[in-house]
Amino acid sequence: ARPCPSGKHQESEGKSECDVCPKGKECKDGKSADACPLGYYCPSGTGVDAVECPSGTFGGSVGLRSEDECSACSGGSYCNGTGLVEPSGKCWSGYYCAQGSDRPDPVTGQNESKIGDGNVTSYVMSLSAGCSNAMVADVCPSGYSCQSGSVLPAKCAAGKYSDESG
Repeated sequence: ARPCPSGKHQESEGKSECDVCPKGKECKDGKSADACPLGYYCPSGTGVDAVECPSGTFGGSVGLRSEDECSACSGGSYCNGTGLVEPSGKCWSGYYCAQGSDRPDPVTGQNESKIGDGNVTSYVMSLSAGCSNAMVADVCPSGYSCQSGSVLPAKCAAGKYSDESG
């Protein structure tokens, strides 16, 4: 009997053909199908080529089957790099990151955060503070404050103001 190639496996004796490695598993040794590791996803047929979750996301659990199963970076945090198992850190003071940011200092039109091929800042949302058409991650607008780790800008309290962005 010859061994199965990477991306295939055979856990039973006496079979003449190898099985394609199932989604969410990696088959490196040709014998076993192991859970896809943290920070990666494994489509059908994965051997030694597990795919890293893209920047702006993280893979916090084992056995992910597709890029869609990578988690968008948590609100107030950023995920800079690929294959992350948790967010890189909090977004910086003066910026806000609702979800999916790949950098601590996102600025629309200059260094937008990306998730896969989609531009996070192209998703429009309404803020509970009454600001409409705000982007998902950007520099803090004037009239609002953004502490480190802000998910959304906070409207300045009565008697306080901010006439600068950032």
